[in-house]
Formats: sequence, C-alpha cells, structure tokens
Amino acid sequence: MKHARPVPVNAPANALDVKNLCVTYGSARVVNDVSFSVAHGECLGLIGESGSGKSTILKALTGTAPAAGMMEILGMPASARARDKRHTRSVQMVFQDPYAALHPRHSVERILEEPLAIQGIGDREAKIRASLASVGLPLGFRFRYPHQLSGGQRQRVAIARALILEPEVLLLDEPTSALDVSVQAEVLNLLAKLHREHGLTMLFVGHDLGVIAHMCARVIVLNKGELVETLMRDQIYSGQATQPYTKQLLRATKLEQRSANRNIA
Repeated sequence: MKHARPVPVNAPANALDVKNLCVTYGSARVVNDVSFSVAHGECLGLIGESGSGKSTILKALTGTAPAAGMMEILGMPASARARDKRHTRSVQMVFQDPYAALHPRHSVERILEEPLAIQGIGDREAKIRASLASVGLPLGFRFRYPHQLSGGQRQRVAIARALILEPEVLLLDEPTSALDVSVQAEVLNLLAKLHREHGLTMLFVGHDLGVIAHMCARVIVLNKGELVETLMRDQIYSGQATQPYTKQLLRATKLEQRSANRNIA
C-alpha cells in the first residue's frame, strides 16, 4: 500500500526545478544549459555514459560542484538549502560505492545514529529499529561493521542512513552499479518499494537504460553535458527514441529483450 506524503497547499509546483544549469571546471564545461523538473513523488531518471554530466548534476544540487543557473529544491535555492542544517535533512543522497560510503570503523548502529545526532533528533533507538526494518535488515545487524556485510547489505545500510531523517527527496547516484548482478535486482526492488510506500521524490542517476526504465516513469538522456532527449517509460520499451545517441543506449542495454522478461517488481 502506498503511503504518499501529503503535499502542503502552499508547496511549490515541483519538488525539484533546474533551469539553464551549467557546471564548469576550469575551461571544461561538463554540464551545459540543462533544464528539467521533478514533480512531488516522482522518480525521474538521468541516463548517460561516463562523462555525460549526470553525477555532476547531483553534486550541483548538493552544493559540491560550482554551478550557474537556477536550482530549487522544495521551493528553496539549492545553495541556501545546502548551507542550512535545518533543511539538509529533507534531501538525502545514496552513493554509488557502498564500500566507500560507510565508515569502516563504525558499527551500523553508529552509522545510523550519526545523522540523528547531527540534526539533534531524539528517540534514536526507535528510529534505528524502524530504519533497519524498512530496508529488510534484522535488528542484530546494528552491531556489525561494514567489513562483516556483503555489498548488497552495505547498500541497504546506506539507504537506511539516508531514510532515517525522513527526507522528502532522495538523490541516487548509480546505487547498484558497484553491486553484483544477482544483488542489483534486490536493491532495485527495495528502492521501488520505498518509493511506493513513502511517496519519495527520487532523482535516479544511472548508465544502464534498462535499470533506469524499470525504476522511473520518465527518463532524461544526457550526452557530453547536454540534454539529448526526454522519454516516458512506454516510449522506451516501444522503441520510440528519436535521437541516435538514445538508440545507441537502447542497443547497448538490449532493452527490447529485457522488456519481455522483467525481473524487477
């Protein structure tokens, strides 16, 4: 059952608004005049090869990349939100590599407790229990350390850490690409379940069009820092891509074969 969070009457029309975004490092323009929006509760995909600028867009939204243009998250400029601890809890991020994202000398309990302590949130015991349950990990895992977990279990802990602050927006930077193929579907199913149950707004970055299409009803295609094409899921599966670059991605992921045998809920 979906428990979508209610959108306040005075809330902005979209959870994320990006207009004319440019990111430049030295003389290299890695994101060039990109614009898009994400509705409340929507899961939008950003797809492209390495170097397409998709992960840089997430960095710009979190204030860790030099950006020009307009970026608003829940009606507030992204730069202002990144500086204000009161607002950072409403936007959380899950990173690509679960091996690097967790402190190797901290227990799972300490990893989950840290964001609560930073935000000054009480009732930590109940929140740790609930966050572990939400990602399908037994309570006993709270006493384990990252080296005692598999890659999929580590990513579940990373997702639990992001969700423990009850964010409205979740930024996902290729959250399954570092996992074994057999584990990827489990983590994707978990993310899809959390999206349905919590009504989260998600911006899902990836390089596999098949994975993105399973998760997202709408997909933006990026190439060399520029927006190439925007497609709905049905258009992808029916082969209605119009741009040569998108057609190349479709061929590379053999999406037409996957659509006949979907294994992700």
